[in-house]
Amino acid sequence: MDETHGFERSCLELAQEGERLCKTGECQAGVEHFRMALQAGTDDLILLSAIYSQMGNAHFYLQQYDKALEYHRFDLQLSSRLNYKIGEAKAYGNISNTLKIIGRFDEAVSCCRRHLNISQDVKDRIGEARALYNLGNIYFAEAKKFISKGRAESESLSKDAKDALCQAVNHYRANLKIVTDLKDRAAVGRTCGNLGSSYHLLGDFATAIEFHLQRLGIAKEFGDKVAERRSYSNLANALVLKGEYKMAADYYKMALDCASQLSERSLEGHLCYSLGNAHSLLGDLPKAVEYFLRHLTVAEEFGDADELSNVYWSLGNVFSQMGEMKKALEYAKLHLNISSKLGNVKGHRVALEKLNQFSAELDLKEPLIRRSSFSDGEKLIENDQADVGYTRRYRAQRNGNHIDRPVNGHASKSASAKKPAMVSSFADNDQEQFLDWLGEFQSRRMNDQRCSYCPSSAATSCLVQNDHDSSLGDLGPYQDGNSSYEKSSVSCRSNNTESDQRSLPDEGLLNLLINFQSNRYDDQRSAMPSSDVTRDPDC
Repeated sequence: MDETHGFERSCLELAQEGERLCKTGECQAGVEHFRMALQAGTDDLILLSAIYSQMGNAHFYLQQYDKALEYHRFDLQLSSRLNYKIGEAKAYGNISNTLKIIGRFDEAVSCCRRHLNISQDVKDRIGEARALYNLGNIYFAEAKKFISKGRAESESLSKDAKDALCQAVNHYRANLKIVTDLKDRAAVGRTCGNLGSSYHLLGDFATAIEFHLQRLGIAKEFGDKVAERRSYSNLANALVLKGEYKMAADYYKMALDCASQLSERSLEGHLCYSLGNAHSLLGDLPKAVEYFLRHLTVAEEFGDADELSNVYWSLGNVFSQMGEMKKALEYAKLHLNISSKLGNVKGHRVALEKLNQFSAELDLKEPLIRRSSFSDGEKLIENDQADVGYTRRYRAQRNGNHIDRPVNGHASKSASAKKPAMVSSFADNDQEQFLDWLGEFQSRRMNDQRCSYCPSSAATSCLVQNDHDSSLGDLGPYQDGNSSYEKSSVSCRSNNTESDQRSLPDEGLLNLLINFQSNRYDDQRSAMPSSDVTRDPDC
């Protein structure tokens, strides 16, 4: 064995160890081994390119995005120099995914289009599907940014948000056609989840439900309980907004059963709250109290003040509807106290109104509280819990306004939705406050629906925030479905990822290098699964 071959083996061994460490979640240690591999040196430029790609991926998961961009650009330069088109396309894809995470959407789109064009030029159908999927994710993330920015300003989507969602839908549909032709069922499920989330944000709940049902079927096919739970949640959310409360409650219950099986305790609490509201809207108040109290237990376990505020408010309302005014008054006081601690102006004002209302109904001679407990000089923080603009659009649609659907990149008017009859004894503003909470919670959980990255199959399942399979969250990059890394992390995935045999999210990003033979470097540059590590889609 000559000296050169000895150096080559040293570089490979160090890189392989770095890959192994990243696979088990020890990305920082993995970066150190990749760095040592670079110091050991190699004359194989393809190997060097693959190491740069993995360095970029490791830094991505450490949320060191500047470093991730630096190494992915090194990979791009080497691939271009070698005229290695597939490697060049994947480097553009990884750069695009990183730019999306840091909100540089225009640059991300530009790089992703280069990824798409190169893949089409070399007739790489898998690469083409990946690029289309990631373009959909970028436009979806951009739409969410527009929605968040104009959330309380209008009952309808802004033109920018609508255009971005239409672009997302068109790219997801193009991806869906290819992955269907390729018979990649995991990718079909992932894309259906994201399409459901996109139509949900557009207010087209009927179409959203169609795609979430497809997502659900494929999740069951793969035995992916996380994706199954997200699908149930997304279906329930859409059905609530259509006024189909009984069916929504059934799906929330199925989601709760899945969350219990997966030991997702925090999510169990959220689902109990949703079930409490659904039963309130159905007029089954004792059942609503049962679920609200279960949510209260979980909120207390986690010490989550915002969730405690929500459930105190809800319990006060339900007990009031049941005529148990002393209990209603008790929870209204708790709501007032926690709103004061949170500096929540709106919550504090609502709690005061409820206290005075409940005390009057108890025939007390004087309202318990005449003025806010906040001093005039105390600075208050506006921290409204409701995602007002988001759900005002839904209420407008439920009252008969038109909704927009993308057709070949354009929005068109569809038939107005029928206003459902109210079955529950909830006051109108109580129902609206639930819809506001649902909109805000779905917004937070869409990230969840995107699948989150778990370094190994043994890792605990990643928490959903709003299920983008449909939720409205940031989608991760698309991954190759045939890599061994993908297979090792299947159980961690969901959203859009069927436990995703891989791809990003809906649900991911890239295949770590499994070996360093030059004929496998393509996979090594593919994108890693994405968790929107920053915290983040299902709906």
